[in-house]
Amino acid sequence: MTFTVTQEAGDKLGVYWEKKDEEGDNLRSDILRLVGRYWKAPDENGENKYKVKLSAAANGRTGSEIIEVMKPTKLGNTHKTVTDVFGNENINLDSIIIKFAGEYGIPPQLIKGQMQTEDLSFTPAWRYEPFQDIKIHNKKDLAKKYFGKNMPFVVDETTMGSGDLPTTHTNEDPNPYVGTPVKISTFTVQHWDAVFVQHNTGNKPDIIVGSKPLSKVWLDLYTEIKNDPSKNISDADARSQAHEELKQEIQDRKNKIGKSFDRNAQTRKVTSYGLTQMMYITAADNVFNNNHDKCYDPSTTHYVDQNDEHTYPEKLNEQDFLMPRYCDFLWKNLKITFTTCIPEGNWANGFEAKWEKALIKYHGGDVNDTYGKTVLTNAQIFKPTN
Repeated sequence: MTFTVTQEAGDKLGVYWEKKDEEGDNLRSDILRLVGRYWKAPDENGENKYKVKLSAAANGRTGSEIIEVMKPTKLGNTHKTVTDVFGNENINLDSIIIKFAGEYGIPPQLIKGQMQTEDLSFTPAWRYEPFQDIKIHNKKDLAKKYFGKNMPFVVDETTMGSGDLPTTHTNEDPNPYVGTPVKISTFTVQHWDAVFVQHNTGNKPDIIVGSKPLSKVWLDLYTEIKNDPSKNISDADARSQAHEELKQEIQDRKNKIGKSFDRNAQTRKVTSYGLTQMMYITAADNVFNNNHDKCYDPSTTHYVDQNDEHTYPEKLNEQDFLMPRYCDFLWKNLKITFTTCIPEGNWANGFEAKWEKALIKYHGGDVNDTYGKTVLTNAQIFKPTN
């Protein structure tokens, strides 16, 4: 059987089509999978904006059907409403996600699944990234690019930098934002167990989340302590002592590790914000994808302008500001997984497999990263319905 899917109404093909199931396995020859992608609310005449024509032919017989792409109304049965960063309660999160998903052609359940992956409580969160801060500081060109002279929002010894502050944010998580200058070392040690350590037992070593080098240093310290016959120490105590020694190294300005941490923590710019945890420097580093449904077509318009002293980094904690930049960045990462323009259907390895790769790239690009699988698993909870 031969299928064709053509645009019937709307400014683009409203569906994705493929000959695979959700697991990436081939479907029977007489089955075609359609996934709604673009939608808008019906116009004043009740007309749907996106319709497609599905045609089939086999053994001299033909048939066709007009299919409307309907805008869903909810995504699962949990976290349908949230309290925003301004303290406004019962904000309809599903409607916000559905709106932007329909504009960008991103599965809405995937967006909500990513939000759950980032923050189970669905709060206006912020998360400073000290190890990323150090990486930038260690490269002069990047340090100049993000923390250059006279740039707003750059924390120094005495101030949180020039530029506006978010005076109307009352519900950030954790509350409040960092309000005074702090060293990277101080922040890291203060939040060591709560934020930066994944504690394990048995043969599995503890992990310093976000830093493979520090994880290796911890493992060396732990192994040395554990194998020292003079200590006769339990595994739990060996782990704890290794953490204490590593924290001392981080605070010791005379050694290599301590020197790298002895800098002003850029807790405004090197921080991830919002329900999808988009880092400010990521938003400042990219350009809008004006032709997101075909080939990526960069323009000169940045997601955020680092030199705009009024567009403070914390603005990414505001949903209406975050969502178009997040959607565009995720779409850009999807485009990277193709060598050509993004096809309208039948992606190699399947719809879910491509989005999984895009999510991995969004998360940093480690091929061994399970982030994409986790998001897709969480997305199953939030399948769109009416």
